Amino acid sequence: MSKIEFFKDDKNLVNTKIIVGTEETIYQELTDDVRSSQMTWEEKLNHATKENLDKVNFLISKIEKEFNCKGVPNNRWLFFHLNEPYERKNLFCVIRCGKQVVDVCFRIDPEKFHVENDDIRLIKGFFFPKSTERRIRLTDSNLDTILDYIRHSNQATLNYPEIEKQKRIDAANKAVATRSKLDPGWRKK
Repeated sequence: MSKIEFFKDDKNLVNTKIIVGTEETIYQELTDDVRSSQMTWEEKLNHATKENLDKVNFLISKIEKEFNCKGVPNNRWLFFHLNEPYERKNLFCVIRCGKQVVDVCFRIDPEKFHVENDDIRLIKGFFFPKSTERRIRLTDSNLDTILDYIRHSNQATLNYPEIEKQKRIDAANKAVATRSKLDPGWRKK
């Protein structure tokens, strides 16, 4: 942690602290708990407040009941998959639990997900492929909305193999068209 101070005529104008680093190092500098980023899912739950634990357990029960799946702990997160094998291509929802907050990470189909909500954060791609990941913080008032987003995520994950296949076909067709423009007789060679 760095400290910056600006003086003018021996008067302290600005006194601020600047924290530079990754999310984990910043978190470690700001809190007493240096192990938080290394905690398991169970340890995260034990660390959460009772109110937060109630929220996360309620959300988990709703997801497991509606989608007929079981949450699988993975390091400090809880993963929800469509089915086995428990691989990234079958992953449709991730829950992150902190002491006082719960974040829900979900996959979207960028062609069909057109929701304007300031609470949704665009993620470049951590759990899900680039441009298909969104996150939202769970509050007492947005559970139904989050469940709608998870329904979309479930459907997007079911359709993901077809979407990827179509992207490959489109890319191949574009390559053929480009090659044909550059060298019209390339197929005959």
